[in-house]
Amino acid sequence: MPEDPGGGTGGLCGLYELHWDAGVAFACSLVRHHADAEDLVSHSFVKILSALKEGKGPVGPFRPYLYRVIRTSAADHWNRTSKEQPVASIPEAVCEDPGLARVEEAAECGLAACAFASLPARWQEVLRLLDIQGLRPREAAPVLGIEPNAVSALARRARRGLRVAYLTAYAETEQKRECQRFARLLARVAVGASSAGEQAKLNQHLPGCSDCTRALARLRQAHDEMRTL
Repeated sequence: MPEDPGGGTGGLCGLYELHWDAGVAFACSLVRHHADAEDLVSHSFVKILSALKEGKGPVGPFRPYLYRVIRTSAADHWNRTSKEQPVASIPEAVCEDPGLARVEEAAECGLAACAFASLPARWQEVLRLLDIQGLRPREAAPVLGIEPNAVSALARRARRGLRVAYLTAYAETEQKRECQRFARLLARVAVGASSAGEQAKLNQHLPGCSDCTRALARLRQAHDEMRTL
């Protein structure tokens, strides 16, 4: 975490500017109102600043750490508003791809939201249009500025990317630290999106790692469930 030479918070200010939009987009997937999302992100940066002053805070990539803090802040928000916000009053998302329902059901632990927020903006846009708003490819085509067939192709890539991102996040929560670097590779193999080189690399690792072998089996099962729901 970079800081001002004098020990100030210039480094955090730079990270605030760099990650604010991504943080708000992630928070919007956790709460109903944009204003609440902005409040969550602001509160999360305050928490991070307090942690830094105590000599704590992120030791790795900043954005995943920010997402974890936002999830904690969102949990506090849900606890405060649970009596005022009945679950039944929250509208369900329209999902054109039934397999994505499993991803949405896992939102309570933040994996789905984190996976969605990690996608390229173009993929997020097509998934919002088709799988959340329920538009047909021909209806989304003018919004995206491409032909309907291209919309369908883009949606297929985005859905696969979402599955890989979700399974990667899932694997990272299950893997021991020394094996977390294999999380995305395990997810890509489980989804069938890996290259021959990636498959060969994993094949070299698996015989000596029972944890990753079990993780791959769980990820393949999860992916099968996502495809068949």
